[in-house]
Amino acid sequence: MLFRSLREKLIEAELDKYLGRNKQQTELHEKYKRKAVEQEPDAVADNNSPATAKFELEIIKLLFEGMEEILDIIFDHILPEELTNKQFRTLATIVLDNYKNDIIAPALLIDKIEDETLRNFVMGLSLNQEVISPKHGEELISPEVTKKILIQHSKDVVKKFKIMRINKQITANNKRLSDTDLNKEIIEILKENKELEDEIKLIRTEELPKI
Repeated sequence: MLFRSLREKLIEAELDKYLGRNKQQTELHEKYKRKAVEQEPDAVADNNSPATAKFELEIIKLLFEGMEEILDIIFDHILPEELTNKQFRTLATIVLDNYKNDIIAPALLIDKIEDETLRNFVMGLSLNQEVISPKHGEELISPEVTKKILIQHSKDVVKKFKIMRINKQITANNKRLSDTDLNKEIIEILKENKELEDEIKLIRTEELPKI
């Protein structure tokens, strides 16, 4: 009788544990379903989004700064084929190919651009670059300080670009979650999202190598 009572309690405990896990899984599923439905179209960058265009344009500007340190930071983390804009991919490839041959001066890189429209575009970027100018009463910022500012800016752009790409994948996963009721697939997607969210945390806290 005692043995039967213990066995029943064990079965009840296992059942409670299972139901608890199942409830938690259901709640998570519903949470991500709501997230997928409520998410704004511009919250995550797609091929034509303003966020994508903003970061990719900033990358191109930095690539034509003529600084080896910046090229190292960008190309260590972002390859030309990762850019969604075809013209930007072409420009990034030109810079990378020439960088391998120690050609990084903006004027020399511009000469390597065969397409006239792209060449004029890059020349326009150079003319419209924001100048880091002092406020009234301040001393001119030295070239060394300007260089440090640009290097830090390139690190920030790389981090934000990587996070943007991961967020795009998380959003795609959330859409898959809202379309499935298969427990196995739900668990796999939730696990992948957790890994992606952990990767974002790591990117935010990591210190890119100092040049």
